[in-house]
Amino acid sequence: MNRITVGKNFSEEVYLDSKDSKYYIEVEENASLKVYHYAVDKSFEVEIHLKGENASVEYFYSTLNRKDNYFRIKVFHDVSNTKSNLVNHGVNILDKKLNFVVDGIIPKDVVGCVCSQDNKIMNLCEGKSSIAPNLLIDSHDNIANHSAYIGNFKEDVLFYLKSRGISQKIATKMLTLGFLVHDLENEEEIKDFLKYIDELS
Repeated sequence: MNRITVGKNFSEEVYLDSKDSKYYIEVEENASLKVYHYAVDKSFEVEIHLKGENASVEYFYSTLNRKDNYFRIKVFHDVSNTKSNLVNHGVNILDKKLNFVVDGIIPKDVVGCVCSQDNKIMNLCEGKSSIAPNLLIDSHDNIANHSAYIGNFKEDVLFYLKSRGISQKIATKMLTLGFLVHDLENEEEIKDFLKYIDELS
């Protein structure tokens, strides 16, 4: 298991590789963490604890999937006035299973928190995908929201790109790139992931 701790009053940005399949993350008081997690054909489990007031996490998970895989993430708002924003996007390339289980947890008597989720999976074929967006909120005076979408890239967008002379293959690559990559300013960090997108057929 890979453990990450962001100490009090620190701000960090990290890129996660695929060497480990489990991550345990703690963010302490007045600290912030931004995570970019790019994956290809692998399952992961992530547990995040916001340990001190004004702790915050932004987690961007992007995956290309050709096998049966899952992504399980839990965010615990252990104290008041903490913030989490989870953006989980997957592209299911073949007729396989891609499952997201996403838990936002705010216990009793913890207030002033923001707990957000944006979960989307695009099936390029007839994949069997599922999303379980769970908000386990045991206290009032918090903001919690989630979205869950499973579908395909919109046909009208593909039609528009093809009407401009772009092939179906290139159009799909372009849409996949825009959907999965959140940080093109740091291409060196994600060059291997970009290579997988370029190899899409």
